[in-house]
Amino acid sequence: MVSGAPAWVSWAALLLGVAALGIGVVTLPTAFQMFWGHPKLRISFADARLSKINILRCYIANVGIENRWLRRLGVVRSPTNVSADFEIYEFGTNRQIVSTRRATLHAPSQSGDQVEAAFSVTPIFFNLIFHGENGQATVKASIDGDDVVISPGKYYAKITVITSHQDIMTRTYEFVVGSIRERTFWTSLND
Repeated sequence: MVSGAPAWVSWAALLLGVAALGIGVVTLPTAFQMFWGHPKLRISFADARLSKINILRCYIANVGIENRWLRRLGVVRSPTNVSADFEIYEFGTNRQIVSTRRATLHAPSQSGDQVEAAFSVTPIFFNLIFHGENGQATVKASIDGDDVVISPGKYYAKITVITSHQDIMTRTYEFVVGSIRERTFWTSLND
C-alpha cells in the first residue's frame, strides 16, 4: 500500500489497473487485425480442360493468414472488392492484339466486373482464352465488345488487378495458342 494515502485509494487503483489490463487483453486482437489483417492477393494462372474446350484462366485469391500466432488470436484477412483488366500482346513484336478489357470475374457466390475477394478456399477467376474443337482460340469480349479470334502463336497477357483499397497489382504471363486446343497453354511468368 502507498503510505500517506487512504487504503481505499490503493484498492481502487488496483481494481482500475486490473480493469485496464482486462480491456487491453480484449482489444489486443482488434489491434492485430488492424495491422496484419489487410487483404493480400495472389494471382496465378492455370489451364482448365473441359470435355471439348481448353480455357486459359487467371485466378485471384485473398490468401489466408500464415502466421499461426496471428491465427490463434483470431486475425483473418479483410475482404476487398476486386476488378481486373487485361491486354494481350504478340510475343516478340509487342503488337497489341487485344486492347484493355474489363474481365468478368467469377466468385463462389457472385459474378461480374467487380466481386468481393474474401478469404476462401475457392479463388476468384476469369477466363482469358477459349480454344474449342473448331480450332479457333478466342478472347471472350466484355459486355460492350466483340470476341477476338487469336491466331496460333506465342503471346503474353498483361493482367491488372485493382482493389477497393486502391492497391494495383500487375502481372504478365506468356501463353501459346496452338492449331489444336491441346496445344494452347500457359508457359512462363514474367514479373
